[in-house]
Amino acid sequence: MPVSLLYCRNDLAAAMAIGEHLRLEGLATCLEAIDPQADDACTLTTLISRSLHGCTHLIVLVSGNTCGAWWVPFALGAAALADRRVATFQLGEPASPTYLGELPAMAQAADLDLFVSAYRLEHTLGRALNLPTQAAPGDNRCNAQHFQAELKASIGRGY
Repeated sequence: MPVSLLYCRNDLAAAMAIGEHLRLEGLATCLEAIDPQADDACTLTTLISRSLHGCTHLIVLVSGNTCGAWWVPFALGAAALADRRVATFQLGEPASPTYLGELPAMAQAADLDLFVSAYRLEHTLGRALNLPTQAAPGDNRCNAQHFQAELKASIGRGY
C-alpha cells in the first residue's frame, strides 16, 4: 500500500526528506513532482490520476510554491473521490486556503510519525483500503474519513 507524495518541483529537498522518513519506517513511498510551469493541465491531470491509481494514501506537500496552485485542490478532491487517505504536509507558514482545514495537516517529523502510526493501526484493525469487489459500498470512504479524522486528532493532541 504505497504512499504517494505530490510536491512542487521547487520543494524537492523537503519531499525527499519526507519520503526517506517514511521509507525508513517501512512505508513504500512514491514521489511525484508537479511542475506547473512546464506541464499543461492535461499532463498534470494524468500525472495526478496515475499517482492516485497506484497508492492508498496521499500526502500533498503545501508550501509558498503551491499557494494558489489549481492542482492542489484538484488532487485532494480526486483523492477523496477515490477513497484515498489524504493529508498535507505544510512547509513554512504559507497562507493556507480554508479548504485545507478539513484535512490532517502535518508540519514536522513528529507528525509524520503519527501518520505512520495511523497507517499501521489501519492495517492492524483491518481498515486498509480494499478493492471495490472486497468491500461493501461505502466502507472504503468511511475508513478513509476515519483515518483522516484520527490522524487530525492525533496531530492536534501531539500524540
